[in-house]
Amino acid sequence: MRLTRKKNFIEAEEKIPDFVGFLASLAGPSRLADKPKAYIVGACRRKAKEY
Repeated sequence: MRLTRKKNFIEAEEKIPDFVGFLASLAGPSRLADKPKAYIVGACRRKAKEY
């Protein structure tokens, strides 16, 4: 895992109140994405910006 991805996850974990629940909500949509890992990282980054 690249350092920037790790930073994104750490930042998202600190900012998103129910981080594990948020990750669980991404399970279904990420299966349909062309690049599931990129989908999850991008979703975490966007959600962290909201807070």
